[in-house]
Amino acid sequence: MSLIRRALEDRPAFDPTTDAGTLRVSCSDYSTVVLIAPLVRELTAEAPGVTVEVQPRSVDPVGSLLRAETDLVIEPTAVMRGVSLPSQGLFRDRWLCCLWAGNSRVGDSVSRAEFAELGRIVYSMGRGSPRSFADEHLERSGLRRRAEFAVESFFLAPHLLQGTELVALVPERVVPLLERMASIRVVEPPLEIPEIVQTMWWSPARTTDPAHQWLRERIAAVAARMEPATGAGRGA
Repeated sequence: MSLIRRALEDRPAFDPTTDAGTLRVSCSDYSTVVLIAPLVRELTAEAPGVTVEVQPRSVDPVGSLLRAETDLVIEPTAVMRGVSLPSQGLFRDRWLCCLWAGNSRVGDSVSRAEFAELGRIVYSMGRGSPRSFADEHLERSGLRRRAEFAVESFFLAPHLLQGTELVALVPERVVPLLERMASIRVVEPPLEIPEIVQTMWWSPARTTDPAHQWLRERIAAVAARMEPATGAGRGA
């Protein structure tokens, strides 16, 4: 036991100002924009030798962590149900219905009946993952929608909505950016959808790694400074 204790005590610390290396984060384009982009801007000066490699979402996030293919996974808790890996909540968000601004079929609100009749653009990870957990919740609630397009990026939806009566579910935090990309508007969904609880997960083998600890602390600090989404609180 004393040998193990000495080995842990002798483990070198991580100095972001002088150390170099690559840390890999698997997350969606949504998390990249609202969380990782502010982090990278800070690390440019704080950790000039550190590269944050953003990897696409994995269909096997647990396996990618345990096989050391990635260092951190950022996913909603609803996607990682039943996973017992170490984790830390980061922030919360909620879903809104996104429409072309010229869509005259929907007014300032949308009813369940109207929503069910509208064609939809669904967010998908692809490769056998055809629906988001929000769409799955709607189907469990008896509100089936007609899917016309499936995209792997929230940022494609505004362009596909143009000139159509389609609807897409998008996280509230990306709406300001989507509004700059295309002519859209948002309305509340016709029923309550469980909020997004965005969380970071890692392998137990990396819990005490100094560089890994530093990255987790920096990501958590960025998340803590984020303004709450309307009606949403902080990650737990």
